[in-house]
Formats: sequence, C-alpha cells, structure tokens
Amino acid sequence: MYKIRTIIKFINEELSKKCGFWFKNGVLGDILLIGIIIAQLSCKIVSIWNALMSKVNEIFDILGAGIRAATVRQKTIANNVANSQTPDYRRFDVKFHDLLADAMDNKDADFSELTPEILQPNETIVNSEGNDVNIEMEVGNMVKNSLQYKTYVKILQKKYQQIESAINI
Repeated sequence: MYKIRTIIKFINEELSKKCGFWFKNGVLGDILLIGIIIAQLSCKIVSIWNALMSKVNEIFDILGAGIRAATVRQKTIANNVANSQTPDYRRFDVKFHDLLADAMDNKDADFSELTPEILQPNETIVNSEGNDVNIEMEVGNMVKNSLQYKTYVKILQKKYQQIESAINI
C-alpha cells in the first residue's frame, strides 16, 4: 500500500507542476487520480490500436492491388499468346511495380485505388509479319506472374490467420 501511495503522490506532484492542479489527499482524490490515469492510458491504447489497424489495412490494400495486377497481367499475357500468329499484332504489357514503388514513396497514397496500367511497349523485335510476340518470353512471364499471384494470396492468407489468432487469444 505504501508503494501505491508513493506513486500516487509522485503523479499528483507531476500533474501539479505541468497542469496546475492538485488532487486532495485521501481516498476520493486517489480514486479520481487513478481514474484519470486509466482514462489517459485507454486513450493511448486506442491511439496505438488505430495506428496499428491503419497499417494492417494498408497491407491488405497493397496485397489486393498486387492480386488485381497479377490478374490483369495474366489476361494480357493470354491475349498476347492468342495473337501470336496475328499479322501486325504488337504485344501488350502491364505496368504495376513502378506504380507501387511510387505509391510507397508517397505518404498519402491510397493503395486501394492503385490500378495497373496496360501499355504497348513496342520495344521487342518484330518478325516478318509485323508481330512481336515471343511465345517463350510470354510463357516465362506467365510462370513468373503465376508465382507472384500465389505469393500475394499466400501472404494474404497468413495475415488473416494472424488476425484470427489474435482474436482467439
């Protein structure tokens, strides 16, 4: 009991110095002081919780954007493969990783709004029919994209498992 009284007295003195008020000695003053301390700690906990949940939401938004980009890239690659014999067809590609990197450098970025861009690079060699689709390259891109998609989904599953574990504690 002596330690608690000493701590309450110390806190009361600190509040008096910083805030200009002093709680009366006695049980009622001690209870009021403890109530204020608990309220302040609760506010801190809520503030920390909100900051943590903001980061969790940001992680989910990034993973969602990655999954959407991988889906668009898969469709784009499939379209390129389907048109590999079409004369004068130029392949399409998806720009996402640069957009993600730029968004991560921006403090105010909204990752839920991050969408991949479909572009036509026109940088690959054109064959005699004016087509620049290279099947081997497209298959390689498809394998790489499939692995990225699976990675995003696996990380998302792990995040949900972590939240579920935290809730069940």
